[in-house]
Amino acid sequence: MPSDRDTYKRISKRAKEALVRSEGLDVEFKESLSGLDSDDIVAFANSPHGGMILIGVKEIKKKSGKSEAKIVGSRVGDRAKQAILSKCQSCVPPISARVIVENSGAIAFLRVDVPSGDEQPYCTSGGTYKIRGDGRNMTLTPSVLLSMFVERESQQFLLRFREATRRMESELDNLRDHIL
Repeated sequence: MPSDRDTYKRISKRAKEALVRSEGLDVEFKESLSGLDSDDIVAFANSPHGGMILIGVKEIKKKSGKSEAKIVGSRVGDRAKQAILSKCQSCVPPISARVIVENSGAIAFLRVDVPSGDEQPYCTSGGTYKIRGDGRNMTLTPSVLLSMFVERESQQFLLRFREATRRMESELDNLRDHIL
């Protein structure tokens, strides 16, 4: 459960930096909690650096074509936090994210920090695999998915192989000591 250290009386430096940028590789704005989908969480967890989702922030397109963030506020109580964490837990494998309450004067909004996952690739409970692109979620293609699985499994194999080699060397050293 989020603690008091997950509630800021003002906007944190990290959120301020995100608010002055447009949506991108590591930032997504959601006007309300209902706009948050497990796809968003999975996409950041599958990305190399993770990202943050600001709930209660609307992206507004200016006449110049540039975008800017506008804080519109969101529910920030336990029910809202639990809804987000429940979406994280429904992913396969479950994703650990941090939910932080940010405050801009009288308007509060949520910041969801989603780290890059150690158990990639992640998918939604419905089996959808996504990764964060430039300001949007993109479907992982079969070849990219295969690469992610092979990478994860090769790392596990290498760890197990090193451990087995270390044990064999130790046993050989013990055998040499007994023979000599």
